[in-house]
Amino acid sequence: MSDDFDFECLDAERRFALFNLSGAIALHEGVARVAKVIAAATARGYHGLVVDIRGIAGFEPPGVGARHEMVRTWAAVAGPRLRLVMVTRPEFIDPERFAMVAARNFGLVANVFETRAEALYWLRSESLLDP
Repeated sequence: MSDDFDFECLDAERRFALFNLSGAIALHEGVARVAKVIAAATARGYHGLVVDIRGIAGFEPPGVGARHEMVRTWAAVAGPRLRLVMVTRPEFIDPERFAMVAARNFGLVANVFETRAEALYWLRSESLLDP
């Protein structure tokens, strides 16, 4: 697997990283790209990953079925220690957070927010739960 991902360190002590994904992209391509980013972050030993997709274009907010498949794909590569946070535009956030519930059912601790500050706050709060 190519390891050409430019991660920005958000918290060196807790091993949190940021990855930006932007530009015109089809939904299935975006899901696959995020899966590769998750795999690379896991391989590098990160415990928290923020993926900022506010700059993407090319598709409408996904439906329930697509969200379910998306988090199943990501959970399969995340491993048990990685927490994932997506930062996206408000129209892409399901008010009922269906995908986040599904992600936990697949073993992935994940959340979604509109800002990086909210994402980092949540990651730091979640890391306090580590044994």
